[in-house]
Amino acid sequence: MENKVLDFCVFTLYFKEHNHSFSSFCLMPSPQPTQTQSIHVSNLNPNVKEADLRALFEKYGPVKSVKLLLDPEGCSRGCGFVEMEKGAALEALLDLNKAPYCGQVLDLTT
Repeated sequence: MENKVLDFCVFTLYFKEHNHSFSSFCLMPSPQPTQTQSIHVSNLNPNVKEADLRALFEKYGPVKSVKLLLDPEGCSRGCGFVEMEKGAALEALLDLNKAPYCGQVLDLTT
């Protein structure tokens, strides 16, 4: 942190000595990668498909991925994972945990 403060002080002095105004120069932070959160969804009705789960969670924001866990015969195990942006995931978690959905009560964890 000390180096960053020192660099900023040197930068400030340079601008003042050369009569530049800060309004003519903008420091832009480097873009941060979007942080995502994976939500484990359990107690799903076996008839729920990935598209249904995606539609349910897209009400809260863009969904990066949805994965239902299947048994060897291809039938739903009643649980899966939804990955989405962290803020939207938190909102979905707060709204949908213990909420009724397709005759079941959802159980969401991170």
